[in-house]
Amino acid sequence: MSKPATIVSFTLACLAFLVPVQSSAVCTPVPLSQLTLTESDVPEGQYPGMSLARPSVPAAFNDDDSGCVPDTSDHLKCSAAIGKNLGKFVSAVIKCHCKQATAAKKGVATANADEEACEDSGAKSARGKFDAAIAKLAAGSGCTSAQIEAANGERDALLAYLDQTLNGQVYCDGGTPLGDDDAGNIPSDKNKLNCACAVGKNLSKLFAASWSRPFAA
Repeated sequence: MSKPATIVSFTLACLAFLVPVQSSAVCTPVPLSQLTLTESDVPEGQYPGMSLARPSVPAAFNDDDSGCVPDTSDHLKCSAAIGKNLGKFVSAVIKCHCKQATAAKKGVATANADEEACEDSGAKSARGKFDAAIAKLAAGSGCTSAQIEAANGERDALLAYLDQTLNGQVYCDGGTPLGDDDAGNIPSDKNKLNCACAVGKNLSKLFAASWSRPFAA
């Protein structure tokens, strides 16, 4: 694959990678400009001399990001925790794909079965660890049922995207399909295999950063 084609392909992957799942159950965004704030919206002594208050109804981010400004500190912490665990989930799935391609390149007969186990079977799989983390959040008092529902929906949408679109773009070299439910090909040589695994690793870092930055502001 030529360098320009590689750049275009991976750029498209990154752009699609950052598109979140829309969930009307989480909130109906209200632009900040349309909010009517009252004295009761401002916790006493928390914002001295400031007119900006925590909104009493869901407010949109007013940028290119979907979703709403969390209405309580608990909901903010919950969203941050969900984002962090989604980042871990994506990283784990991408590692499974690298292991799959590496095993397939070596001719290991169980490469696809091992990838499925790594990704989706058992407590130590990518999905198992994510589900356990979300279940722990759900058992607490800081998350709403809508947040938990959205987290599980995002997991399923991401898994489908990672197996198909992204894997096909990252493992685009070679002519022998990886097979099973994963798009992409077995890399034609070791250098291309290492390159694809490195690209996947860096995309997982990009995804994790895209979730963590809003909460660090």
